[in-house]
Amino acid sequence: MAAASSSPAALHRTVVVVRHAKAESAGPTDHRRRLTERGRGDAAAAGRAVASALAASAGGRTVALVSSATRAYETWQELSTALPADLVVEEAVRDGLYEAGTDDVVRLLAELDADVTTAVVVGHNPTMEATVHALAGDDGGAIGSGVVRDRLSERGFPTAAVATLTYNGDWAGIGPGTCRLEGFDVGRG
Repeated sequence: MAAASSSPAALHRTVVVVRHAKAESAGPTDHRRRLTERGRGDAAAAGRAVASALAASAGGRTVALVSSATRAYETWQELSTALPADLVVEEAVRDGLYEAGTDDVVRLLAELDADVTTAVVVGHNPTMEATVHALAGDDGGAIGSGVVRDRLSERGFPTAAVATLTYNGDWAGIGPGTCRLEGFDVGRG
């Protein structure tokens, strides 16, 4: 009679890392730069990739960790319109994601409640790309399929990029090389 949380299926987690969509080159402040018209379309297109990732990880609680920067929040708003209407995603806007480093993002993931099965992180480069590489590992073994890895290597992590990683374990144990890169897409609307 093991607890449900100890079964392998109960420990399956999904992490979806999203770089904000195309933003205006200047704004009142960098933090308040808004999405361009192209950025809005790209964010909506990225939403389809996020919806696909969330459908594959159906069940459990989903949390979106979103940078408080206007362009990141607007990206989240646009892409969330592509999510199924019956999907409940708890939105958590985080000021710290604006200038976060990879260690900060990993720490936020490690602090998630045990009943969260899926986390969407919407933020900025170079941190989003570095986070994907750190979580998937640099040795190539854990990073995922060659096709997905090659696509990421060829394209870098442009605006509206979406990387989907899987992780088996408690959130507290997530870290470098613990995830598998399952998908990579770039939203272009």
